[in-house]
Amino acid sequence: MTWQRTTALIIVSTIVGLVIYDILAYRFGGDESTISKTLLGTSLTQKGFAIAFAFCFGVLFGHLFLPQTQI
Repeated sequence: MTWQRTTALIIVSTIVGLVIYDILAYRFGGDESTISKTLLGTSLTQKGFAIAFAFCFGVLFGHLFLPQTQI
């Protein structure tokens, strides 16, 4: 198995794991326990968190999807 394939497997596994966790959190903890409600609640009470979180996601997605030259 190559490192590229391992990285892809880890990315897919993480996404699937978070989706499964969110379903279980909703099922056993209710709507307030989901990832989206937790992030929303935190961003409403901690204004700096919302700004930092949005900035970090912007940097991450810019890094991932803007054209990159091959070295």
